[in-house]
Amino acid sequence: MAMDDALLFGTNKVFLNSGCGLLDLPREESFARLVDTYKKIAAIAEQKGIELVLEQLQPYESNLLLSLADMKCMLREVNSPALVTCVDLVAMEVAGDTLEDFCRELG
Repeated sequence: MAMDDALLFGTNKVFLNSGCGLLDLPREESFARLVDTYKKIAAIAEQKGIELVLEQLQPYESNLLLSLADMKCMLREVNSPALVTCVDLVAMEVAGDTLEDFCRELG
């Protein structure tokens, strides 16, 4: 519904973040579930011409997508032209990444 709403508002962009995985599950399992969910969402986005803009979070906000390495893994695993990244500068700094790192690694 958010994709349809975005189109009604005249944009083709929908902003995403990973939320937090269940704390009683291994992070890898939650990350794999997130990949599966994003694959499903991205397939719909591709059909609708929507660009999904994904942001990394800080450790107090999430246990899933925290760094450039996590973002690269997510983009590689989902493997959809509909999924792109934006950079949360505070989360980037907390993770020890730099804007130059993001630009060099992700274009």
